[in-house]
Amino acid sequence: MKIHFIYRKTNPGNYSIESIYDQLLSYWKKHPEHEIDPIKVQLNYNYDLGAFLRCWFGSLLGNYKCIHVTGGCHYMMLAFPRARRILTIHDLVRFQEPKMRFWGLYRLLFYTLPIRFSHKIIVVSEATKAVLVNQYPKAKDKIEVIDNPLHPSFIEAGKKLNSAARPNKPLHILQIGDKALKNYERLLEATHRLHVEYTFIHANTERIKTLLKQYKLNDKARILSALSQEKLLQAYCEADVLFFASQAEGFGLPLIEAQAIGLPIITSDRLPMKTLAPYALLVDPNSADQIRSAVQSIIEKGINNNQLQQAKNEVSRYEVKHIAEAYRSVYLRFA
Repeated sequence: MKIHFIYRKTNPGNYSIESIYDQLLSYWKKHPEHEIDPIKVQLNYNYDLGAFLRCWFGSLLGNYKCIHVTGGCHYMMLAFPRARRILTIHDLVRFQEPKMRFWGLYRLLFYTLPIRFSHKIIVVSEATKAVLVNQYPKAKDKIEVIDNPLHPSFIEAGKKLNSAARPNKPLHILQIGDKALKNYERLLEATHRLHVEYTFIHANTERIKTLLKQYKLNDKARILSALSQEKLLQAYCEADVLFFASQAEGFGLPLIEAQAIGLPIITSDRLPMKTLAPYALLVDPNSADQIRSAVQSIIEKGINNNQLQQAKNEVSRYEVKHIAEAYRSVYLRFA
């Protein structure tokens, strides 16, 4: 079964969607018994008119039987009028952020028309599905929830954590993502006076550099960008806790990655975060006091290692083989 996977333009440091589908394509190529023949179509621009026209004419000629727009370039759904069309929507945070210029046109091309034009829509959490159905009730019967896969390197890695009190060593906090909804500003507000140090993984570093200078934390923090999978895993293993108390998420893959290696987590008391990380310390993402208290608790008391091990045991359902089979089931039914 030949499936064309439409990838957005590659943006340095912003590779989460690409990582998800690269894993799936690699898995199917190694397992021909699944009868999935994946073909990757990579855009060269964020708004790639040339690729759109080539695909549109190719579709009219019957060159595409089934296509899957993998996210971040939803408008490409309109370029395949004669194909079976599957769309993945990773989140709907645009609907919760201040509206951008030309929001009406953007919504039309990236959501309304692609959703209407799709035969099947994949979302990555029940929370995203709920928001999507609220915005587009008629799409309800098209939607299917499939989790994101965990990279095998996290499953293979292990980490022994010391839950004892830490009176001398700074608590090393890992934070991932540079969007405002990732809540790193409130993290710094809450913890800049505590005995901590930070690693920030940001594609756009301008804002975090300004904040570190403002709080006089340059000597207690490092900023990393455009990491390889090996370097990303290393950053996890060097940390003492993952801070992922976002104000909104479509899925939250770092929560799964942290649990796979037994890393303690502070996350939001909101969906989908609190269900993805049931053993995490939950906080109101808008409360600096709660964030400060959670960090202080880990500094003074550590984390229950039994709970960390339980969380580690439960992430096996995110292995790529299980996620690949869920996608294969969709393709068999709709391709």
